[in-house]
Amino acid sequence: MVRNQESNLRPKRNEPDELSEITTYEVNKRFATKTLTKPQVTVDYALESEAGGTRLNYKFVMLTSGIMRLLEPLNAGSMKKDNDLEFQKLKLILEG
Repeated sequence: MVRNQESNLRPKRNEPDELSEITTYEVNKRFATKTLTKPQVTVDYALESEAGGTRLNYKFVMLTSGIMRLLEPLNAGSMKKDNDLEFQKLKLILEG
């Protein structure tokens, strides 16, 4: 007997789509995360003092395979655009 196979493919309502962990944490300097789910993603944020303010350096790495590798150029452009908008919003909030 097969019961609603489709429900096995979707995350349950209380489960996140992805799981991440903090891999590096240096107070007021740097923090990094990596996903515990596919695709494998690492994100590194570094903070630097700069001319009366703070510069945020951001590095995003996603390891892809299969069809996702073929779509990588499209995804990269979309993610960069989304991230740029989010960082602009964050800057307005922090400086506001």
